[in-house]
Amino acid sequence: CTPYWPEFRKIDFLRAIRTYESREESWRRTRAQRALTLVRALGSTELDEARSVVDRLREHLPSSELDDVDGVVERENAESSAD
Repeated sequence: CTPYWPEFRKIDFLRAIRTYESREESWRRTRAQRALTLVRALGSTELDEARSVVDRLREHLPSSELDDVDGVVERENAESSAD
């Protein structure tokens, strides 16, 4: 009888799970950095659109990246109100 699933050790299985989780977290971090770069690139002229992008991405950002985005948005708000 041909096995449908290859045999592997428990340690290999756990290592594969850790690798997957690491890749997923890396992907989230990269996505958050892209969103932050987008917000910075748009500047104050398109700040309202940038805010809407941040609001849409906010639910998908890891908390560490969310703090960075919030800091940038607050600085942009301060700069736009100073003008």
